[in-house]
Amino acid sequence: MKALHKIIIVGTTFVLAAATGHVMQNSARYGLDAAPQPSVGPGVPALPETPAVARTLPPGAAAEERIPDLPMPAAGPRLDALLDLARGLPPAQEPASPGFSQDEKPNACARPALRAAPAASAGVELSLSAPCIPGALVTIRHEGLRLPVRLSETGHWSGIVPAMTTKARFAVELPNEPGPEATLAVPDLATVNRVAILSMASDRMTLHGLEYGSQPGGAGDVSAQVPRAPETAYGGWMAVFEDREFSMRTEIYTAPAGMSDIRMTLETEVTPGNCGRDLAAAGSRVLRGLSEPEAWIDLSMPDCDDVTGLVVMPLPDFPVDVAAR
Repeated sequence: MKALHKIIIVGTTFVLAAATGHVMQNSARYGLDAAPQPSVGPGVPALPETPAVARTLPPGAAAEERIPDLPMPAAGPRLDALLDLARGLPPAQEPASPGFSQDEKPNACARPALRAAPAASAGVELSLSAPCIPGALVTIRHEGLRLPVRLSETGHWSGIVPAMTTKARFAVELPNEPGPEATLAVPDLATVNRVAILSMASDRMTLHGLEYGSQPGGAGDVSAQVPRAPETAYGGWMAVFEDREFSMRTEIYTAPAGMSDIRMTLETEVTPGNCGRDLAAAGSRVLRGLSEPEAWIDLSMPDCDDVTGLVVMPLPDFPVDVAAR
């Protein structure tokens, strides 16, 4: 269990495409009307409605090139900063992120290359070689996501990226130029459900998948602290991409499509740096291989009178009619 002064439970807060749930009520300051919630089909219990506004993206970008260029009203420096990061922040230098294997340096400096191979749980194992820029911070673009990764001292990186489409295309952005690309078919994407959350790392939002009735911190709490591996036999797994100089944090939770006993939450620790502020994030889901539009998450943090505690935001469950088949 969380050893914190208090836990603040925030009601269902945002909607991802046809799922029930809403964004935080302070989105109304943009002058947006509450979006109607389409039916999720017979036999699916509707989540309770709260005063809120659904902020989804317009269907502008093509499916094969969904780098976020999100039309969002000016709402202060933090939201603007998140939007700028989604569009592309110039990478900087920082030590490698943990959790990924790194190859050995070849005999000569070669052109950058990217290889893609199938991995467990609808993942794609990427192997990036750029021996001319050892130690560089680069980003991998995939279906609107920008994933920061750090090359080794020999100019290599390898890791597993959760696919967000059955025809997965990955493009690398090098510090000063476009990089290599790779495409791979992912037919087993229909066997999983997947949710991705993009946030500012300084806001300290963390995605949790609470499986089999687990409480926060329990054995079934899948998070960045206990991410599991894609080949796990226990349930879902979490992929986390972040770099202290990149500032954007991406978390992707994956669970078997037949698994329905899951509660997903977004937890934010109250700190002197985020108290009394309006925080923003973006989310997207893939349900049995079908992508849903991105949605904005808008969260008002408590005042700074008491900077202890945890804000827990329940996220929409994977639809029962999808998860139970």
